[in-house]
Amino acid sequence: MAGNTIIVLGAGATVGGKFRVRINNTDFEPPLDRNFFETPAVQKIFNPDDYPASSYYQQDPSLEATWAKIDLYHKLCVSGVISEEQTYHKLSSKMHEKAREDRTYRIKMEQEKRCWMVPSMAGWELLDLIREVYGNLIPPKDVSPLQTLIEALKGKGNLKAIISFNYDTSVEKILERIGIESYYPLPTNRQLSEDAIPVIKLHGSLNWQTDNTSDPPIRDLPPSQIADMDHDYRRYKQPEVIGPTFFKQEITSDIEKDFRARFYKHLWSFAWDCIKTTKYVIFVGFSFPQTDFHAAALFRTAHLNGDSFNRVILCHKGNVCLLNTVRKIFKGKPIQFTEFNNGLESLVQRLDELLTLLN
Repeated sequence: MAGNTIIVLGAGATVGGKFRVRINNTDFEPPLDRNFFETPAVQKIFNPDDYPASSYYQQDPSLEATWAKIDLYHKLCVSGVISEEQTYHKLSSKMHEKAREDRTYRIKMEQEKRCWMVPSMAGWELLDLIREVYGNLIPPKDVSPLQTLIEALKGKGNLKAIISFNYDTSVEKILERIGIESYYPLPTNRQLSEDAIPVIKLHGSLNWQTDNTSDPPIRDLPPSQIADMDHDYRRYKQPEVIGPTFFKQEITSDIEKDFRARFYKHLWSFAWDCIKTTKYVIFVGFSFPQTDFHAAALFRTAHLNGDSFNRVILCHKGNVCLLNTVRKIFKGKPIQFTEFNNGLESLVQRLDELLTLLN
């Protein structure tokens, strides 16, 4: 891979890139993780009748906190430490009412034991909610600030890779619009050319489909196509994503027969190798969620194991704590930190300054 700069994207990059999500013929600003459940887009969809299990656990506006809670309860139940069977009896009528209207939901329920059914179905509902929110992502009619940034870095030969923690396909749509060759570093995909840019989506993507009867069991669809949520007794198809949670079993499991474990290990290892051989990292709209220790560990160990790391550039919108957080993560070697704290649009207005920093 040529280039010396990696862009790291969080939810703020989709917002700053001027994308919109279309829900019931109304366009909304894409929700950020920290106030996900309070945003107009999510409130348009999310209600206790359609999401009975996840509504039970959702007591925090943050998507990360809610997902982490559901994930923790599910793992504790499956391991036999606790049981949520009493909660199942409390929510049973609402869940079965939804199951009568949604065949795939019913089949999923029938596969679960009562002691862990509620957190398991809550995870299913949350994935379906994310799919509904980001499924119809609308790029701006004019040039997106994210497009301007990517084109400038690519044009100067700086861009080495794009790492994204987003499930949406905003960056893919930008790359497709401007004709930059890119690829997912999946085990089944080959790099197209030396100039092709790897797009490394560490939490998965809504256009990656898990199908346990296909070969390979995880494959990528076109950016405009969102994976199905079908379930039956013999196979399933759903978007391949993982949450920003405390326990990412998908990348810490030692069970080699687990295809998801192998898949995410490859993906995170590819990112680690890429980071430790880069010189500059630009964070756009990513603020290291408290529940995601894995992200912090990835960057901290990569920069300590690399020799070329030089500068961290932060592009955010008024996150006063982010600089201190990032300084702690990259502690250990002399690194220069530069902030652009008025958002992505402000950053692209100062592109000359940015490119000077990178050269």
